[in-house]
Amino acid sequence: MPGDKIPDNFIERQLRETQYIAKKSREILQSICYNVTATSGSVTAELRHIWGWDEVLMNLQLPKFRELGLTIFETFEHKGQKHEHEKIIGWSKRDDHRHHAIDALTIACTKQGFIQRLNTLNSDKTRNEMLEAIKEYRTSSNSEKQLREEIVKTAESTYFEEKRRLYEDYLFTQRPFTVDQVQKTAANVLISFKSGKKVASLGKRKVKHEGKKKVAQTGVIIPRGALSEESVYGKIKIPVKNKPVKYLFENPELIFKPYIKDLVSKRLEEFENDSKAAVTSLKKNPIVLREGVELTYGTCFTNEFVIKYPVQSIKSKDLDSVIDSKVREVLRARLEQFGNKEKEAFKDIEKNPVWFNKEKNIAIKTVRCFTGLTALEPFRKNASDLPDAFVKPGNNHHIAIYRDPDGNRQQHVCTFWHAVERKKFNLPVVITNPGAVWEQVTQHSTLQFSQEFLLKLPQQDWKLELSMQQNEMFLLGLDHETIITSIQSNDFHLLGSYLYRMQKLSIIGNGQINLWFRHQYETELIDDENAKKAKRYYNVQSLGALFQLKPMKVRVSILGNIELIDQ
Repeated sequence: MPGDKIPDNFIERQLRETQYIAKKSREILQSICYNVTATSGSVTAELRHIWGWDEVLMNLQLPKFRELGLTIFETFEHKGQKHEHEKIIGWSKRDDHRHHAIDALTIACTKQGFIQRLNTLNSDKTRNEMLEAIKEYRTSSNSEKQLREEIVKTAESTYFEEKRRLYEDYLFTQRPFTVDQVQKTAANVLISFKSGKKVASLGKRKVKHEGKKKVAQTGVIIPRGALSEESVYGKIKIPVKNKPVKYLFENPELIFKPYIKDLVSKRLEEFENDSKAAVTSLKKNPIVLREGVELTYGTCFTNEFVIKYPVQSIKSKDLDSVIDSKVREVLRARLEQFGNKEKEAFKDIEKNPVWFNKEKNIAIKTVRCFTGLTALEPFRKNASDLPDAFVKPGNNHHIAIYRDPDGNRQQHVCTFWHAVERKKFNLPVVITNPGAVWEQVTQHSTLQFSQEFLLKLPQQDWKLELSMQQNEMFLLGLDHETIITSIQSNDFHLLGSYLYRMQKLSIIGNGQINLWFRHQYETELIDDENAKKAKRYYNVQSLGALFQLKPMKVRVSILGNIELIDQ
């Protein structure tokens, strides 16, 4: 959010919400506990520092950063002696999710007496300062007052520091665990994330009848997220020249010239629509066109998704995607007129329109452009029951990896849109047994499954090997035997070093997967070269690279226990 759009009461509102959460939490706890004491962040920070727990997490991360040369030595003085201390450059305790565990431990070990003693320490200092200020104001001149204040301030400072040192020494003796104990325990902490994404829930539709609400429908599927992006797209056919003859026989319905389409269709009928056999027959028996030349290539239609943009949003780089050639040239001339300064060229178009035909008073207000998109969903149908409006599905719900009968891995992407459709037909959202799902589909003769829906199901003879959703946890880089042994022996320290969450998953290019695994302890999304070398994340863009990491899906409970997920 830009700074100028942050509400004036933003900080105040955040504080009020935090105070409300703390108050409500205390109220809930008091229903099961006799005595609930609230503490503050400053007290927690003070205790954590005195007990030496501030740098527990940094010490655990030091070896990884030391190997990359990302540590420095700082010199400090203590009781007259100089010491060196190794630190991670730019380190903050909030760089590691486990800082919540350290804070929780500190709060759990806080006694009411600690808070009371700290409050007394502060109140004594404040009270003495106020009394001395009042006394000096009444009895001293300005110069005497200033001198007196300096003397009192020095005396008070000495008194306060002595009292504070005594307080810190007292708290240190009350430390419940040593730094080494806390560090060993923190090394075994695993982070639990709420995985997956709820697809839909069942609801009721109510109507108002005679002033009263009545349930008109039950079992209504309510998606728990956006099914698509907001933009609505159209679809047009454009001719593309010089398509090879093989493409013509594989897509005869797209051939541009009707008489060539008839010739290709007849040849396909001779070979029972076997396109390979029909293409092979051309060597001995070519198709001769009216011009007396053999058919080797042709013009075909191709479907392109398009969208309208306001003319003010057009950039120089967008001109090549403008569909109408005349509109494209008008826009290019307008940009050149203003030195390719886009904001200046299309500023205040009401007073200075972009004319398509000035004589007929036709101005360009919107521009239709190619999008280059392919995987869009039908959104609306026309009178002929053909789709005429399309939308881009929202985020992917999951990616599943299957094995076909030949042993080859096949990736299968399920969008959130399609996941809701599966839920609507009472099919499993993540299909672990494609054969059973296809059997269920064929038995439901009353349900109307569209061809588009069926094409998005995994094939009947595929076997699931792995499925991946956002925030699911994976062990990467460990062999199966080591994983089993480590789980059985509760070696969480070893497992935690190889534990990653699925941060995001998408498809790029021609169906190429793009997976981002983030180490479980990482709080910041840092994707630089040092983070890559330290294996703080993995970016995987092929099935080969994925299975080189030997991914093993696991579940981490809210209590930090880990178990394998059998798929």
